[in-house]
Amino acid sequence: MLFQKGHKINKGRVPWNKDKKMSDAFRKKVSETTKKAMDNPELKERISQITKGRKHTEEWKKEISEKLRKAWQEGTMKGAKGKRWGCGFKERRKKKNFYNKLRRNKKKVIGGSHTLEQWEEIKKKYNYMCLCCKKLEPEIILTEDHVVPLDRWDGWIKEHLEVVYGCNDIENIQPLCRSCNSIKGIKIITFSKITFSNDYIQTSN
Repeated sequence: MLFQKGHKINKGRVPWNKDKKMSDAFRKKVSETTKKAMDNPELKERISQITKGRKHTEEWKKEISEKLRKAWQEGTMKGAKGKRWGCGFKERRKKKNFYNKLRRNKKKVIGGSHTLEQWEEIKKKYNYMCLCCKKLEPEIILTEDHVVPLDRWDGWIKEHLEVVYGCNDIENIQPLCRSCNSIKGIKIITFSKITFSNDYIQTSN
């Protein structure tokens, strides 16, 4: 696999974090951020659902703890020996950040906006259900889908002059799970009408 340990492309490469140590301030920040995240009731419920039915004995916990301690001592959890090093993680993160920024800029140009409270209200309205596959949170994670996608908004709005909301306004947002959101792609589908009525709704490929 490309970038894997021992691959010829790694010859001469120097790990970005070689000889670098985390400061006490950074360690404290990571600890506080992790603690804050773990205090989130929604996250706790998700973890509870995932681990439901599993039994973790004290013996198992001690075994895992010992393995992690040994891995850190041997240095296999950090630097060039770390599992995430050399597997393209840094490049993937850079690419993801780039496209996220591009998408945010596009939203600013197209216009419209909504608040977190409005998004939570929409999810609650549909009982925290993906309008496409009908699965509920926390079995799935709901994401914001644009009924009329960003890439098609300019052309679509010119044919629908009666529409008074913007692409990023809550009227153009529907809750879909990640999988259904990805499958829908740039098609224009109002799943709420398909799910809750027999009204005709135009869908475009």
